[in-house]
Amino acid sequence: MVAKKAKSGATLIARNPAGSMTQVEDHRFSDGPWPFAATIPTAQAEEWMLHIGAEMHSRNWSAAGMGQLVAEANSGSQTISLGGEHSGCTIELTWDRERGGLLDVRARPSGNPVTPLEIMRDFFQVVDVRLRIRQRDRAHRRWWFVYDGIPWRGELWLSDSLRLGPPSRFPESLIGRQAVIVDAVVEGIGWQGIQAEFQRRLRELRLVLSPILGAHLEESRNWDSDWVPEFDEQMRLTDCKLRAVGYTELSVSPEMPERASAPTAERETVARPGLGRMGIWADDRSIRIPHDIEDLWARFVALTHPERQQFLNACNAYDIARSMWPSQRTAYAAFLVVACEALKPTNRRYEKANVYDVIANLASEADARALKNLRLAPQKVRSQHLHRGELAADEFAPLLFGDPFRDPSFDDMLMRLSQVARVCLIEWLRHSGSLPFKLLARSKTRRLARKNRGSRSS
Repeated sequence: MVAKKAKSGATLIARNPAGSMTQVEDHRFSDGPWPFAATIPTAQAEEWMLHIGAEMHSRNWSAAGMGQLVAEANSGSQTISLGGEHSGCTIELTWDRERGGLLDVRARPSGNPVTPLEIMRDFFQVVDVRLRIRQRDRAHRRWWFVYDGIPWRGELWLSDSLRLGPPSRFPESLIGRQAVIVDAVVEGIGWQGIQAEFQRRLRELRLVLSPILGAHLEESRNWDSDWVPEFDEQMRLTDCKLRAVGYTELSVSPEMPERASAPTAERETVARPGLGRMGIWADDRSIRIPHDIEDLWARFVALTHPERQQFLNACNAYDIARSMWPSQRTAYAAFLVVACEALKPTNRRYEKANVYDVIANLASEADARALKNLRLAPQKVRSQHLHRGELAADEFAPLLFGDPFRDPSFDDMLMRLSQVARVCLIEWLRHSGSLPFKLLARSKTRRLARKNRGSRSS
């Protein structure tokens, strides 16, 4: 049953092109006539609305409106204000769409003076042409990721339209909060579509490259604020103020940088399956970038939609895990297990495959059995934490520096698991998820236990 449209009890005020404030009208309940009416096919409904915004932007028109969002259907109303020589002219537009259904739109000229009918018809004809030829706009966009580690000092081109480059500023020390600049040329329907596509590209880039690089890339949010202490020359605390925090570039280039505008990022040859050197070495001056990073990114881009979604699900779990470190170490371990489990084949035959099956197929059977035989085994830690909230890392226990009675079992498991999870993600991507997959042999004791449980239940 489609939800009925309801009038809003709120009063909305918006600035009009003349600079004054006017009340936003809800035209969904207005009587006709409506000289323009159209039904947009389901597959084109979202694009049609984006083309409306793109064509308005190209004509320097503006709009104000309101909508009703419910589970069964959406509807809305807009007043489009024309600019320039047609100042004062408006177009009233309403639309209704059942969830996943056709888009019904109506429009009529309005304003003071009333918009000429031919101008309104021309506007919707141009929108129809844009939709029919699938018109896309292209633009350069730039943003930056931040991470903890050593600097990003060179440029890396993942494609002709995607570049990662060095920032204009670095911390005073070698190790610290670093930034890497992302430049991309993206396509979309109008500026909204371009921005949405760029945000999607940033999200995928961050999720995919984090396990490859071994750095937890985060999108910079330099509009956040936090309390910042202030010190005098003798490093005595003098004040504490709420300030904007985060990395930012003071100048943003309107165009894509030229190739070789910065030194080429240094690469490190990595024997796969493997991760190369671990930790920070005396000769390190910039972040280590594996030699096959372009190939890995190209393989990700070439994945089918279901394959890409599966891999992003796994990378997202890995990203959640990294965000938990170091305050929630049990959750960190649990989501590393989830990241591995997300890589198992999606058909029902492998529904009960666990983290050890994934590790055996993507890393090695020796790694899988070594983790399985630990006193704190990853699968058990994951299940107890996600099902019962149990903490295996004693997060509530007091932290004693140099505690001679500390149990190293969890730390040992976490060190092994954090490395093998990265290996699994990279190996899945290297083979585009097409490696043969077989289940580890289950122990006879476990098979008998399951059989006995089944007998008791029957």
